[in-house]
Amino acid sequence: MDFCIKKSFKTLFDNPHIMLLFVTYLLAFSGLISAVVFVAGKPLFYVAVILIFLLTCAFFAGWLGMIKCLVAFKETDNAEENLKNKYTSFSIGFFSSVANYILPVIFYFILFMAFIRGLLSLASNIFNGSIETAGHIAALMSNQDALLNYLSTLPDNELIALVKFNAFVYFGILLYLFLTFYAIPSVYFNEKTANPLSGLKNGFLSLCKKPFYSAGIFLILLFSHVILVFFERISFINPVLMFIALVLRVSFIAYVIVLIFSVYEKNFTDNGNNGTDRIRENEPCN
Repeated sequence: MDFCIKKSFKTLFDNPHIMLLFVTYLLAFSGLISAVVFVAGKPLFYVAVILIFLLTCAFFAGWLGMIKCLVAFKETDNAEENLKNKYTSFSIGFFSSVANYILPVIFYFILFMAFIRGLLSLASNIFNGSIETAGHIAALMSNQDALLNYLSTLPDNELIALVKFNAFVYFGILLYLFLTFYAIPSVYFNEKTANPLSGLKNGFLSLCKKPFYSAGIFLILLFSHVILVFFERISFINPVLMFIALVLRVSFIAYVIVLIFSVYEKNFTDNGNNGTDRIRENEPCN
């Protein structure tokens, strides 16, 4: 575990184009979302949303493929060879992965959204329509005074139901994320197929092979996320802290992806530890 944590930090720091591409995507995504607001008419609006969704899936398909290239590559003492792999991870790994993995990425995005929708509907049925209250609270999260004023108007029984609703949804999402922890890297490291259903199966089998090890990694990430969320909450008092919190959030997301791929490569591939999947030696970007 310690090896993968350190290796992931090194991979992220040695390859700044991981963060650069991610930040570029976030900026482009923010601009596109802002532009969608001004789209007139529902048909054009839905077309714009679908295009943004497809562009997002295309980016992540390529970005994850690039990360796989960097994680799978075994660094040598030859600086020229190491530099060549960094270039290859972008010039070949990124663009070839868009074509090879965009459909599995689309599947996983839709699967996650469908799960969230079903989870919210189930929680709403169990806790008597708290989904409307939760949605109103989410809209007020950026205004703490308005949020506190709204909460003060709610009766005690509705507040209790709201707490239960949020806890149910939160732990449901955590369970989903844990059970699919290795699904995406399993697709990328499987040289035979890019079938997302096979990724779900192989990822779950990998999880079962090392459940306590995987749970330890998951809990470390969860604890780190809780600390980050706490820091984000107190950062509202200062613009500098807000900027630092934003940088930490973006860095944390990139690091989590690199770490999960590193853990999978080391423990569940033939290239690492005779695991579920096998990658081509000397051709990590294919």
